[in-house]
Amino acid sequence: MPSHAGIRRAATPFVGRDADLAQLELVARRAFTERRPQLVTIIAPAGTGKSRLVEEFLLRLPGLGEKAAVAIAQCLPYGSAVTYLPLRGLVSGIFGGRDDESLLRRIESMLLEAGHETADATRIASLVGATLGRSSEVEERERDEFFGAWRVLIEAMATTRQLVLVFEDLHWASGSLLDLVDHVTLPRTRAPLLMIALGRPELLDRRPTWGAARRN
Repeated sequence: MPSHAGIRRAATPFVGRDADLAQLELVARRAFTERRPQLVTIIAPAGTGKSRLVEEFLLRLPGLGEKAAVAIAQCLPYGSAVTYLPLRGLVSGIFGGRDDESLLRRIESMLLEAGHETADATRIASLVGATLGRSSEVEERERDEFFGAWRVLIEAMATTRQLVLVFEDLHWASGSLLDLVDHVTLPRTRAPLLMIALGRPELLDRRPTWGAARRN
């Protein structure tokens, strides 16, 4: 599985952010060694280097120990028109850029390896697949089913190896996608999982209690 999808090495040196990097590295070590999921939210105006900071942190991940898998969900300005489409970046980042059918087979196989029964693995993979762009299918079902399926999937991915999930430009996410991210950042299991959310201050205008009651 790809381990560092979406990481770019900038041409210019990265200086003046040692304290921020040290803080991210400390949280990552805690998540990985204690197997306790952690959520880091970076809020700052546009152009202040949020993405550059995370890129540098991801490049330093190999120095933190065991090789981690990295997946990035990029939210878009027209998020309400593609409610869950950014989640495709998470599965393609972990399983590779493949067609839906191949992705679902790999998801189902991974769930089986994580100990799920065949029927459950098939059902969860189907629910996840329904959020990879076929939004009309999502609207016809209970939202809780989809949220539960994504949480199970993320937990299963984190039980097989260290996992870093990055949500870029979360301020652009639809309300439903924010609800889903909020849901999956409360895992019920012990796992080496680090979630990083990047957003502008308007994210807190929309969700003043974002990140409350979590390991932050």
